[in-house]
Amino acid sequence: MTLIALDGYDIQPLSADSFIILPGESIDFLLVPDPDTVQSGRYWLRARTLGKNVTHEVKGILAYDNETGTDPTSSERCCIAEKPCRIFNCPYFTYPKQFNRTCVPLTDARSAFAPDWLDTQFGVTSSEYVEYFLNFAHPLGPMSINAVEFSMPRALLRPKQFDSDPHVVPCPDAIECQTNRCECTYIKELPFNTTIQVCAPREPWHSSGIRRFLVKKTYQISES
Repeated sequence: MTLIALDGYDIQPLSADSFIILPGESIDFLLVPDPDTVQSGRYWLRARTLGKNVTHEVKGILAYDNETGTDPTSSERCCIAEKPCRIFNCPYFTYPKQFNRTCVPLTDARSAFAPDWLDTQFGVTSSEYVEYFLNFAHPLGPMSINAVEFSMPRALLRPKQFDSDPHVVPCPDAIECQTNRCECTYIKELPFNTTIQVCAPREPWHSSGIRRFLVKKTYQISES
C-alpha cells in the first residue's frame, strides 16, 4: 500500500502495510497488486478500532471486475522479525518487540510541495512568524488549556471586540491561573496571513477554518 495524500495535501509516496486514522483525518492511498502473483480474486479490506477492552471491526471487499461469488478467504500478512509490518501514524513511539511491527510516525511523511510553497501560495514570508504554546496537561481541572478552563460565552461573539464584549467571561491574570483554577472565555486571536507555530503537548486537538501543516511530533519514552 502506498500513501499519497494526508488531509487533502499530496505527500511523497510512502509505503505501509496499514495505517491508523483518527477522527477528522483523511488518508489517500493506492493499492497496486503484484502482477506476477495477483491477477484475479476477491480480497478483504479491514478496519478496526483501537479500543482498550472492546474492538469493533468493519470489512469491505476488493474484487476484480470478473469476480463474483462468496466471501474472500484472504488473511492479514503475518508480521515476522525478518519482515516486520510497517504501521503508519502510530499514536505511540513503538510497538513491543514481540509484535514485529515498525511504527512509521506522521512526521516521516514529506510534503510533495516545494519548501517555499506557503510563501508563494499565500504571500507569507519567513519574517511573519508567531509561536503559541498550548498546555493540555489539565493540572488544575478537566479540559483546560494553559491552566484555564474554557467558559462558553453567553451569546455569539462579535469579531475584533472580544475584550469588550459583555457576553465574555473575562480571564484573570495569567499568574493567578498557575496556582488557582481559572474558568473564563479563553480566546487567542490569530493574525491574518501569518505563519503560526503551535506547540500542543499531550492531547489531540481539533481546529477548523485553517490550513495545518505538521512540523514535528514527539513521544514520551518509557523504560518499560
